[in-house]
This record gives sequence, C-alpha cells and structure tokens, in this order.
Amino acid sequence: MRRGFNAIEIAIMLVILAVLASLLLCASSRVRVVSEKVRCSHNLKQLGFAIHGYRDAHNHFPPGTMPNPALSPEERLSFHIAVYPFVEASPLYNQFAKKESWDSPTNVGVLAHYPGRMYQCPEWIGEQDDPPPKSGHLAFTNYIGVAGVGIDSPMLPMDAPGIGFFGSDRTVKTEDVKDGLANTLLLIETTREVGPWIRGGPSTVRGVDVDDVPLTGVDRQFGGTHYRNSWFFSKRPDGFNMMLADGSVRYTKNEISPATLFALATIAGGEELPDGW
Repeated sequence: MRRGFNAIEIAIMLVILAVLASLLLCASSRVRVVSEKVRCSHNLKQLGFAIHGYRDAHNHFPPGTMPNPALSPEERLSFHIAVYPFVEASPLYNQFAKKESWDSPTNVGVLAHYPGRMYQCPEWIGEQDDPPPKSGHLAFTNYIGVAGVGIDSPMLPMDAPGIGFFGSDRTVKTEDVKDGLANTLLLIETTREVGPWIRGGPSTVRGVDVDDVPLTGVDRQFGGTHYRNSWFFSKRPDGFNMMLADGSVRYTKNEISPATLFALATIAGGEELPDGW
C-alpha cells in the first residue's frame, strides 16, 4: 500500500516551494533593475550625443537656455530644446516658439501628447507612489546640466572661477575645458525638485551648493535614482549616473566625496581627481 505524505513532509515541501518562489521573484526583480539601469544610461548617452552634435554644428556647446534677454532664465526654453534636432529627426523642433516662454500656449500645444520618457530615470519612476508628470509640457527630467560650483554659477560669466559646462547664457568651447572632457561633468541625475525638461533655470541647469551636504543620495542635491536589492525584497538607495563631457556615462555610488564632485563640476579649476574615483 502506497504511503501518503505526513504533515512534516508537507511542511518541508511548502518551505522549499516558498524558498524557490522567493528566489525566482528576487531574480526577476534583479533583471528588471538591471534593465532599467541600462535604459537610464542609454537616455544619457542619447542626450550626450545630441549635445555634441550641437557642438559640432555650432562650434560651441549650447547655453543652458534658449537665448532671450526679454525673459528670465526660469521663463525660457531649456538647452534640451536647443539640442532636440540632434536627438531625433522630427518636425517638432520647428513648431516651438523659441522667443516665447516655456509655458506659452504655443509651446504647451506642441508638447500636448509628448511622452518625454527619454528625460526620465525609469528606475526612480518605478519607486515613486506619486511620481511627477511624465508627459506633455510638464514632463519632468532627472537629467540636469551642471553649471559649476555655487548656486549662482548658472549666472556667472565665462571668466568667473568655478564655472561648469552650462550657464544660462554661457557658450563653452572645447578649448575652454582646461580640466579635460573626461574629467568634467556634463549631466548628472537628480530626484530633488524635478521639473519640466523644456523649462530653463533649476529644472534643467544647476550649480553644486557647497553648503548643502551631503551632496548626493535620496532627497539630496543629486543622485537617489538607483537602488540595490538587500535582504528579501527591500531595496536601498545605491547610486546614480553621471555623464562626462567626453560622452561617457559613469555609474557612481552615493558616497562620492564632495571634493571629487566639486572638481568634476568645473571646466577649468585645475583640481586633482583621486585615483579610481
């Protein structure tokens, strides 16, 4: 006569099945996280390609906003609009009213159905219970142009110390980057006060505030976009992507030192970077 399973054997089988299910779910989560990191890196590479395409066409990198003395930087269109023709071949760029504010009726209408996903970190979006707008003219961006060291750096002239790549009206040339393209920040991820990708000002260009430390991590100036799996299914903040001016994307831990970030933020500060930063 065939013996059935006793209670202990059934309990053991249930435990084994639960462990296998946990491992499967964990593996699936890891695959998703890796996929989102790759997509995020690809977004930055596309933007970097567009910025360099603009540089090749104009012999200088784009200013942080579309030039317009009649409007404040916060009212203007951002550099993302200036480089848009190099992102994709689309008639969208020609429809923008480039001398009008970012939220003028014309510019709002152009982006009424624009998804804007390329400007957002997909992993961070997936962690938010109530994410900011992801489409239309309010589609936010996690990718910020680096203006230099100091919250006033976007407004400083070319001969000021501590400036970075993007200023509201500055146009940097390759030869201005004395620290070298591979040692200078172009774009960096943020999760704090994210705003529309088409809007000038702090939504898209920021300097590093030396008094607001720590500089990186959740709810800090920069970073907080990517996570790592810890025990069971919980996640912990891990790091963020940054794009250097040579077009390379580097994944960096939230624990990067302020001195290193300050050095990377300037185009001609002459700072020494630590080995293996």
